[in-house]
Amino acid sequence: MNESVRSFAEPIAALRTLFAAVARESEAATAALCAGDLVVVRALAARLAECDRAVGELAGAIADHAATHGVMLERRADSLDAVIALDQRLAAHRHTLARRDEALALLPRIRRLEYTRHATELLAPLAHEVARARVALEAGEFALAEALLDGQHPLTALLTIVLDRDTLAEAAVAELSQRVAASALGSRIAIAAIMGRIRLGPVVATPEPVVAIPEPVVA
Repeated sequence: MNESVRSFAEPIAALRTLFAAVARESEAATAALCAGDLVVVRALAARLAECDRAVGELAGAIADHAATHGVMLERRADSLDAVIALDQRLAAHRHTLARRDEALALLPRIRRLEYTRHATELLAPLAHEVARARVALEAGEFALAEALLDGQHPLTALLTIVLDRDTLAEAAVAELSQRVAASALGSRIAIAAIMGRIRLGPVVATPEPVVAIPEPVVA
């Protein structure tokens, strides 16, 4: 399994099974304890120690794996619920990182927006804001990722106008354009988008690197 996407679902399920089995054994051990059978009691104590050891080992494994993602978790857990809580915190962080990556993947598409008229610096603020957003996302501003993906950010509002202007209701276009105009993008970009003067440009292929072939050495 790829360590970067390691799942702890199976170890947690095994730990549940262990606890359930020890719980059943403890019920049987109660009668043995009343009868003074210390052999059964000692066996139960060993099983309880096994539970304690399994909880500690799994909590440590989750914490170690979380550390590889930059998340510091408590290495000690005193219950099955505490282990599950650690795993849930790790899963939440993974989800946050995935959303961040989705937002980063959206930025190149926004950057492809181009003005359809003569050459102009109209979209210079767009390039600047896309660059700022990339830096902020890479620095861990996860709220920005959510705003971009939920369409609440001016950059995605602009993209929505450009792509869906002809199918959106007038009120929706007006709301989106106000969001763009009130941002660092400015009213000129908002107006150009409403008028259909901004479009999504083609994908620019990244050229393959040129590998220099050395000249043969003539003896």
